Amino acid sequence: AAAPDPRPDRPSSPLRATLADAALKLEAAARTRPLTADEAADLGGLYVRLGQPDRAVELLRPAARRHPNHFRTHANLGTAWQLAGDLGQAAASLEEAARLAPEPLRAAERAHLKLVRLR
Repeated sequence: AAAPDPRPDRPSSPLRATLADAALKLEAAARTRPLTADEAADLGGLYVRLGQPDRAVELLRPAARRHPNHFRTHANLGTAWQLAGDLGQAAASLEEAARLAPEPLRAAERAHLKLVRLR
């Protein structure tokens, strides 16, 4: 089951419910089999969007080790580390993301990395 909203004073939204439902489906899949690289990246991204960066880090760290060349896993891990407050780990993950990013996304990944380094 998904963790409760860490900000219960926030009104629920249809988008939040959709994100939580998607996370529940991927969590159910993870109980029956290993997640693919795409699924792990998606679930980590959902945790980030649901305000659970620590949970995202917990999922994405081993996924990044299992799938070292998967761009979205590193990108989402960098964002999760940033939101969790570890800018050093965020920069390391975002460096990998920038290196692995497809050309159309590389500039955005480099900009995100620069932002983290400037903090």
